[in-house]
Amino acid sequence: MTMRPSWPGPTNGTSTTDARIDLAGLIEGTTAGVARAGLFPSNLGAIVTARSDMNVNVAAFQGAAVQFGGPVLLANDGTMQLPSVLVSPASGTNYYVVYAKQNEQTAPGTDANNLTVLGAALSTTSFALARAAMPTGALELATVQVPAGVAATNAGGVTITQTAQFTVAEGGTLPVRNSTELAAWAPADGSMAWQIDQSLIQLRVSGAWTVAGGLTPICVMRRTNATLTAPSNAYGNLSATAAWTSTGGAARGVTYSNGITITQAGWYEVFWTLWLSGSNPSGLIGVAVNASGTPGGNVLHAFGPVVAGSALSAGTARGNVYLNVGDVLTLWGYGNGATMTIEAPSTTGVEPLNWGARWVAP
Repeated sequence: MTMRPSWPGPTNGTSTTDARIDLAGLIEGTTAGVARAGLFPSNLGAIVTARSDMNVNVAAFQGAAVQFGGPVLLANDGTMQLPSVLVSPASGTNYYVVYAKQNEQTAPGTDANNLTVLGAALSTTSFALARAAMPTGALELATVQVPAGVAATNAGGVTITQTAQFTVAEGGTLPVRNSTELAAWAPADGSMAWQIDQSLIQLRVSGAWTVAGGLTPICVMRRTNATLTAPSNAYGNLSATAAWTSTGGAARGVTYSNGITITQAGWYEVFWTLWLSGSNPSGLIGVAVNASGTPGGNVLHAFGPVVAGSALSAGTARGNVYLNVGDVLTLWGYGNGATMTIEAPSTTGVEPLNWGARWVAP
């Protein structure tokens, strides 16, 4: 272990390896100080796309490869093609990994020249073996799966997947495509990532990722015209899919099938607002978590009454509950001495008859 020569520093005192190690601190990386290779996210669009021949287009990009201790900045200033076309096999499948690389002939490099190149590593078995065939220091851009008997990369059966990871300056918010890419990055606590597929901001805390913002989950289900009743002197499940719609409401980051299924853990506010029809009806409403059989009121959240009135019977309630991934919320109602019919929009117009949940905190 040693103090590395600085960059910039005294003339001829810093090797390219020293300079890269010095620069590594400017790019997001691991807790060990290893810079993260990837594309800078000025453009989140596809980098590698199909053509009407057996080549592919590689769009303009800026990125950082990592070689000999630190980052090598790369740029493509316009659409290019690979130097050699891809090949459709006589049988089976060819697996290609498209990459960019700065060749280095001077030690410690062992390349044949000092050119900046595009290339495609090939395996007839898997993408994993194609990646293993990539030259040291190459930056992966995409994979291309080519079946037998095709004459163009835009033909049916050819699959191009954008696999280039992203990188950013140290302290920046790093884009990741999905939870798999997020889980693969283990930076220092305090680092932030933007999970593109869910539009969530993720924060690294105690060595794990937790949601810190973005388009967090929310579900607001509004009444349909389907008949919906709660039984007399008993609890009944009011969550039937036919009775509720997210049209005019919201269903982001959740799924609904006879209840709300949670896909992101955290604290949630659960709520409901309902009207009743009939002769001075009254009763109780609440939200159950993972109900097995018929729950009692003592386990319901946002538990509250629907109060009978001379012109209107209505109720509303809210509550907070911690939910895990896969938990299912269901809405339950209890008719006080009579069947309790939940109003439908055909008779209440645009009044906000709804129930649901929204994420509020990790």
